[in-house]
Amino acid sequence: MTRRFSSLNWRDALYSAVRQAPGGVGAAAVFLSDRRAVTIHPESLRRKLTGGEQLDLDIAFLLTEWLEELADCRESARDWLIAAAQQGGLSVVEMPPEPEGGFVDEAGALNEKALKAAAELGQMCSAITGTTADGRVTTEEREMVVAKARDLIVLCFRIIRNVTRWHRKEVSV
Repeated sequence: MTRRFSSLNWRDALYSAVRQAPGGVGAAAVFLSDRRAVTIHPESLRRKLTGGEQLDLDIAFLLTEWLEELADCRESARDWLIAAAQQGGLSVVEMPPEPEGGFVDEAGALNEKALKAAAELGQMCSAITGTTADGRVTTEEREMVVAKARDLIVLCFRIIRNVTRWHRKEVSV
């Protein structure tokens, strides 16, 4: 039986990101060996990432650094940190960088985000009603609802950042 990895489990999220990187676990092992001057075999790294052996936090952060250096992997490089925080009862939000100097039309950008938030809320509500229709929740449904909620949360924080930046511009004039 094929093991299904959950994006909501920190170790699974890190392993999935490493597997999807160019060269996968083998390339990650080479990177770690070069950075730490200690050889690590790809299978040993795989066991660490899948829970068969202890995984040092230092290795997890080095792998995050490696993933962030790879253009195709930046987006998933920190997913494991978000999952780890959630498993520990905390909420962490990764924010996209704000535009340097803000938007030329802050009001327009804020209105655009408000409309997008309404659409995101609709998608999240649709995911929730689809999940609750049969009175149970599968792992896939849980992941979908969490992903939709996180998208909305990030957008709300971006709205806060946008309106705060706009206010600062108005106050400083």
